[in-house]
Amino acid sequence: VDEQVGVMRVEDRQGKPLAVLFNFAVHGTSLGKNNMEYTADCMGYAERHVEAQLGLGAVAIFTNGAEGDAKPTQGGWSGAQCVGEHLGDAVLGLLPQAVPAQDVPLKAVRQLVHFPQPYLHLDWAAIQGALNFPQVFAPLKKLNVKVFKFNSDWLPQDIPFAAIRVGNVVFAGVPGEPIMD
Repeated sequence: VDEQVGVMRVEDRQGKPLAVLFNFAVHGTSLGKNNMEYTADCMGYAERHVEAQLGLGAVAIFTNGAEGDAKPTQGGWSGAQCVGEHLGDAVLGLLPQAVPAQDVPLKAVRQLVHFPQPYLHLDWAAIQGALNFPQVFAPLKKLNVKVFKFNSDWLPQDIPFAAIRVGNVVFAGVPGEPIMD
């Protein structure tokens, strides 16, 4: 689990906060798998908490780290609020450590990266050991299929990657779900 919280503060020349960007690795799953509502989950509570404390129209922006399956420690709406406010407090506690820099250089890049045709390799021995072949996998085992190739129209092979450099900090957009290992 990546427990680090990254914080960047943007302020005007008089020191008034304009924005706070923070990064933390957490899945937005406080409301559980049966939730079908649009929600900002605990991240939204964290953003609103930071904005309320900063006031003056400052904007808080959450970016997700390599969350994998790092789910919030508490569930439901009250859990999302509790986790979000705890994260917001951590962000607010780090703000005084953010040292302002003058004339910060900005640079952005976007590039398409070509990947080979996507496929799924099924290791039946590993599946059998881990899942003991539940009924869902039984028909697939009978086919003795080891590699499924996906239609490239369904999963594109040219994937966009983007990065923005702000001073000595780089933000990289990953079109997928990064995980810690």
